[in-house]
Amino acid sequence: MHVCGLILTFVLVQSSDRLQFFFIKNLDIRISDTTKVDVLRKCYEVTCSLREYVELHLQEFSASEALESFMNSSMVTCNADTNMRLDGAFTTNKASTMDELLEFVITRAAAKGEMRDNVLSLGYRRSQIRPAVMGSQTSGYENNMVAHVQSPVFEELHGMIGSDLMVHLLKDLSLFVKTGSCYLQVAGCPVNEVGLKQDTATKADGQNG
Repeated sequence: MHVCGLILTFVLVQSSDRLQFFFIKNLDIRISDTTKVDVLRKCYEVTCSLREYVELHLQEFSASEALESFMNSSMVTCNADTNMRLDGAFTTNKASTMDELLEFVITRAAAKGEMRDNVLSLGYRRSQIRPAVMGSQTSGYENNMVAHVQSPVFEELHGMIGSDLMVHLLKDLSLFVKTGSCYLQVAGCPVNEVGLKQDTATKADGQNG
């Protein structure tokens, strides 16, 4: 099966009114799913499947066949300075809608001046974000990762794990979902930015050493 040669690389194409993420799918390279996960593990210090992330927090849960497949094929990642497990008490209550959760994640990124620190906030103009429902958000360019996270499988996941864990997953961690033969990053610091930050930290350590 022909798959993406650079399974974590996306091409950011900016036109007059759209911000699109495209995977390079026409590379004549055969790469196994195991190799793709190995690449993720080289980029991040902590990796697990979405199912393992859920099991880390919940002893019991019930999911549809579609959600089970989604959890088994999706990957959650972070580095050592971030805790994969949500600190403190949390509930599985669905306290907010997905639109409201996305509003919160994007607004927090704007408040910190770190719009590029989460793929979900790319394309949103800091000065135009208003604390209301997602429909009032003004994006300079259409971010199709937001639409992806509003899909039915994410709605079911939200209903199962609750708003506390969903915010943690989308705001503090990086999430990669399997789409065809590729992994698509739908939340977290863009993987190319992770590499840049690691290079900067390494250079700083070398200068201080």
